[in-house]
Amino acid sequence: MLRTAFSVSVKTVDLRRGTMPWWELYFNELYLRMLETILTPDRTAQEVAGALGVLDLKPGVRILDLCCGQGRHAVPLAQAGYRMTGLDRSSYLLGKGQHAAQEAGVEVQWVRGDMRWLPWQSQFDPITCHLAMTLTWVGEGAKESLTHSVRQYTTPELAGMLRRAGLLPIAYYGDFDGSPFELYSKRLIILAQKPRDVRKERMGEK
Repeated sequence: MLRTAFSVSVKTVDLRRGTMPWWELYFNELYLRMLETILTPDRTAQEVAGALGVLDLKPGVRILDLCCGQGRHAVPLAQAGYRMTGLDRSSYLLGKGQHAAQEAGVEVQWVRGDMRWLPWQSQFDPITCHLAMTLTWVGEGAKESLTHSVRQYTTPELAGMLRRAGLLPIAYYGDFDGSPFELYSKRLIILAQKPRDVRKERMGEK
């Protein structure tokens, strides 16, 4: 049995507006050391195989690995023949990814950026997020389970759907109390309206 002991110095990071977000300090060399026994090559191989099985990708498509970290998914996907771009906030992890790609003899485009503001519109094929959950009810010696899978959409994806449907997003809320949509909002509510057709309005006036 492999046992790993950690001695961690905890630094409290204030998450309130105007202070440094926790992720600016979190993803560093210590992060990799602490997770090296969890994020094993076998686990990575299983995750890559699972993603390829779900997405059913054609060879050579362009894939964006969002929050790619040290490239543990982007590099093996590039080895499998896909054109990979990895985006992450951590310069340290991106450097590790670049080194891993060089060691593997594959090409990956590494981009430092924030996943909330992507610099692309439609350059990539799949970029999806699914949430799967199983609820289990245990009682009176019986056990019943329900499993559901929910496709999660980003704010730009939803706004794009509305525009394609002929609606113009005009406001984004984080809850029914009218609070603005932010990173930690519990929900996303988009207010959209049908754009005015000035030409038809003028014809109606005549």
